[in-house]
Amino acid sequence: ALQTATGCVAREGDAAYVPCVRAARGRRLRFLANVDPVNVRTALDGLRPASTLVIVISKTFTTRETILNAKSVRRWITSELGDAAVGKHMAAVS
Repeated sequence: ALQTATGCVAREGDAAYVPCVRAARGRRLRFLANVDPVNVRTALDGLRPASTLVIVISKTFTTRETILNAKSVRRWITSELGDAAVGKHMAAVS
């Protein structure tokens, strides 16, 4: 299934698939599911904190890996934009 940054969800062949693809056009989606520092660097490579929205998704927010990744990305954002930027550039979904 394709899920775009606009929240559009569809499988190839569904009537909604083409509109979902159009909605995602021009956006770069990256996924970070590993706490390996190399993977974190790779996921953030070429991105600018000022134009990036990070969505942290977790059922309970108690998994160490999820918290570590969220903290790493938060540090990346705040190192360039300051603490006040976190609310504009990070969101959490449970």
